[in-house]
Amino acid sequence: MDMKTIESSLRLLDFVIVESQCAYHASDENAELMQIQNSYPVDIDFDISQSTDKNNYCIEIFVSINEEQKEGYSIKVTGLGFFSIQDIEIEEEIEKLINYSAINICIANLRSYIANMTSYYPMGKYVFHSIDMIKLIKAKIQESTEH
Repeated sequence: MDMKTIESSLRLLDFVIVESQCAYHASDENAELMQIQNSYPVDIDFDISQSTDKNNYCIEIFVSINEEQKEGYSIKVTGLGFFSIQDIEIEEEIEKLINYSAINICIANLRSYIANMTSYYPMGKYVFHSIDMIKLIKAKIQESTEH
């Protein structure tokens, strides 16, 4: 079976890390430390901005894990994803590409960055869980309507 890919109208132009903090807090129970780490919530927030030519978007995305600096890793990372959208004029389609595909691409880049960064730390590589994108987007919409 030959599965040739079709290029998306959404193009990732670049992804960069603009802030990164990671600390390891030792524990007496190192054997169960990764289990404890996995129980911490992963907080993700983002802001979307559009350029003046309306084809380019920037997504600033923030991830923080264990902000209270309990035992295990305490992580804060901010990344910027730069995207362009070609050949689509329908606003609803553009919103879907940005809200689901582009944000998911940014999260995947942050997940990879965090895994690489923590691979040098005492507990080894940390990969945070998959994200329910529908709930994340709904929470962001609700937050923006409340402010």
